[in-house]
Amino acid sequence: MINYTWLFFALLAPIIFSIVQILTKYIVSNHFDDIWHYVMVYGLVNIIFLIIFPIKYVQLMPLEIMIYAIVAALLSIAGCYFYIKAVSIEEITRVIPLFRFMPLFVIIISYFFLSEKLPPLFLVAFTLIFIGSLLISVEKNALKITLRKAFYLMVASSVIYALVDVFIKKMFLTQNYWDVVTWLRLLIFFFTIILILFKWNSFKLLITKKAKPCMAALGIELLNLGALFSLFYAFSLGFVSLTTVIESFESFFVLVYALLLARWYPAILKEEFSKTIIITKVVAIILMFSGIMIIAFS
Repeated sequence: MINYTWLFFALLAPIIFSIVQILTKYIVSNHFDDIWHYVMVYGLVNIIFLIIFPIKYVQLMPLEIMIYAIVAALLSIAGCYFYIKAVSIEEITRVIPLFRFMPLFVIIISYFFLSEKLPPLFLVAFTLIFIGSLLISVEKNALKITLRKAFYLMVASSVIYALVDVFIKKMFLTQNYWDVVTWLRLLIFFFTIILILFKWNSFKLLITKKAKPCMAALGIELLNLGALFSLFYAFSLGFVSLTTVIESFESFFVLVYALLLARWYPAILKEEFSKTIIITKVVAIILMFSGIMIIAFS
């Protein structure tokens, strides 16, 4: 029997995530010429955790676990930078499917770091996701065929976020869920403050010249947190493998939203949508989705 509560939150997450990606693409491409500006917003929004979970109510974790949290927080900021950089130079419908690399890297890192076994069909899943990523990332011109720059940025971002996921998984083995999540978010906020101090002139420009885009970006990141909570709640209901598969529908939702915007509001989102390009993107997404299903059910 279907658990409709789980299904609702499992579907809600990729629906919101895909809206967040479209909005992020629009605001980064039109209002944030300095990538660090958006990274600052990404970090500052985590102050909400100070409001919801004041420090005095959060349990201090052991030193080893705190080190994992510190490294994960620093990596999260780096992963955000590479992702936003990719979004700033590439079509969002080419960028988001490349996040499907992340489960592969999580498995590989877990194999070495957590001594977990590789799924029986791991090589098949890897091949499908890799071929799909090549299809969506190849750029052709008269002289040669090359991979788009965003491909390398997204691979870097996926590796970094995979490391973050593995560190978080390591912390969850011994620590309370909310303690881990709250400490991670508070540390991201703390390191963002340090980043701002190092880039003070850039931050002053952000809050004086780009106040409205800054507030819009904060709204987008709050929406992103809502999607994360929906995803985490779906995970808490126990259907982790199925939730992982449904979450990967984000690529399809992004493509649908982009097609609708290109049709009705082309000034908002600039995407190439010839018949050949649409077919290529759909085939690439299906291949990568198939790879995720193999991983989820292995």
